[in-house]
Amino acid sequence: KLYTATFFMEKLSKGGSYLPPFAQYMELIYGGYSMTDIRKIIRRYAAFTEAGFMRLIEELKTKYGKTPKIAIVLVGSNSASEIYVRNKIKAASFVGMEHELINLDESIAMEELLSVVERLNNDDTENGIIVQLPLPKHLDEHTVINHISNKKDADGFGLENKGKLFSGLDCFKPATPLGIMYLLERYNIDVEGKMA
Repeated sequence: KLYTATFFMEKLSKGGSYLPPFAQYMELIYGGYSMTDIRKIIRRYAAFTEAGFMRLIEELKTKYGKTPKIAIVLVGSNSASEIYVRNKIKAASFVGMEHELINLDESIAMEELLSVVERLNNDDTENGIIVQLPLPKHLDEHTVINHISNKKDADGFGLENKGKLFSGLDCFKPATPLGIMYLLERYNIDVEGKMA
């Protein structure tokens, strides 16, 4: 059976226990924590239980005096995107994160969407930003994604984060491949020399 990020999102919203893709979101919301510190914290809660995520959020709240918050921008009414966003919101709420959902009309102009992203980039209460893809055809996804501050690029889709990823540097990594890597590591699955 192929376990996707959606599977783990649904599992979290129903009270499941092993949710490695959400480790990605743990990497974006921590103010001054370095990636090394975050990895140590995540490994300390190696089972990735909801209780572990909740403890992590509480630890961050205590250290920084605020609740981590993620902004999710949804443009239009793509039914698959709405499901993904709904599950992301449930997951964030379940572990104690704040969220802001910004629903925008499908006909929004590119300049208006970039303005929304810029507002979120400059908002110190927002620790991470996700622009849910796909966007309507008249909007350039690459331009929008690359307008997100690399420090708030929760999906890790921006050019700076991709460049760091391919250079082996600390960055925000796309959640689905990161989740797969955590699963392979968790179950000690050696993939060296194997073909997909």
